[in-house]
Amino acid sequence: ETEYDAVFVSGKDKTPVGRVRSADAFDSHDLILFSVSPNYQTDNQNNPVRDDNGEPIISNYQFNFMQQSKSGEINDDDTFIRILIDPTESERLQVDLKPGAKLVPQGLKFAFVGNNATDWTVYADTLIPFTTKEPKSTEKATPGKPETK
Repeated sequence: ETEYDAVFVSGKDKTPVGRVRSADAFDSHDLILFSVSPNYQTDNQNNPVRDDNGEPIISNYQFNFMQQSKSGEINDDDTFIRILIDPTESERLQVDLKPGAKLVPQGLKFAFVGNNATDWTVYADTLIPFTTKEPKSTEKATPGKPETK
């Protein structure tokens, strides 16, 4: 059975218009962070919009990932994944983040931006560390008894 784990959104308010499979775009459990950069809100002349203190307003942060399984492949644009996250959540996440961290996006949203550079945009609500589930070394399976959960 196919898992529809993301939504397709439209418009500035990111209205959901359909469900999609993130796996059709990339493996969300195969992402390694290599950089984070702010994206600034711009006016109609592409100049940064500034707040009352003259500081540029950040509209979101761009988290740039490589797909671990594809790293090392030459001239493969599919190795790079850019995920946008709102400023408040991004600043919370960045406290402990380091390049090379393996992270899994949560609450994925895909949008099609049909402007001068027709492109897909990927948004996420947050990122969580990737963890593999390994049995603890102190736990031993008891033969003949079913596990209770």
